[in-house]
Amino acid sequence: MEAYSSDQEQIDEIKKWLRDNGMAIVVGIAVGFGGLYGWKEWKDYVNNRAEQASTLYSRIIFNMDNAQTGSVQQATDELIKDYSATPYAALAALAAAKVAIVDDNRDKAKERLQWVIDNTNQPQLVPLAKLRLARMYLVDKNIDGASKLLEGVTYPDAYAARVAELQGDLYGLRGETALARNAYNLALSAALPVRNQEMVKIKLDELEPVAGPESSAQEPASAASSEGAVQ
Repeated sequence: MEAYSSDQEQIDEIKKWLRDNGMAIVVGIAVGFGGLYGWKEWKDYVNNRAEQASTLYSRIIFNMDNAQTGSVQQATDELIKDYSATPYAALAALAAAKVAIVDDNRDKAKERLQWVIDNTNQPQLVPLAKLRLARMYLVDKNIDGASKLLEGVTYPDAYAARVAELQGDLYGLRGETALARNAYNLALSAALPVRNQEMVKIKLDELEPVAGPESSAQEPASAASSEGAVQ
């Protein structure tokens, strides 16, 4: 505020400013208090929604533990429809996918996993959903579907062993034995659970041997000895 020649002049100027801007101040204060009240209402709404979603998710886990699979799918549909913005929707979809596999409803399981990939706002759940869906595609021998999920996709280091195992499966389906062997060995050298290690070792044993100089050199010799025996 610029300098004034007297205190009275400054007071008069303040009064004039208040007359000109008083209403704006009142409105601003009202909006400010309204905003604070509205923010509190919004937080209460969000918290209530989260609690409702949590309760519904707890019901899903209870139903899973008690083999009530139909109820799991129904509750998951409700979570996805009404609480998709909460983390519980994606968790429920992952759980419902497991239940669908147990019920031999593989299409439903794929649908649940794809929903997580396309819709969740929990990015840490996406790699898990992708790997589970890739495994299903590999069981179905859907090479294209598995390739899209495994090739050219960056996964967190925590999933390195799982990714390597699934890549080995993919290479095996393609008949790329050497690449499959390398991928399986990589999976074994990573932090793979014991159960998966045994399975990977079985897969390695089932791979066709890679032709090398020694095997190719032995073949003519064995063939020659066979010819000699025939003679």
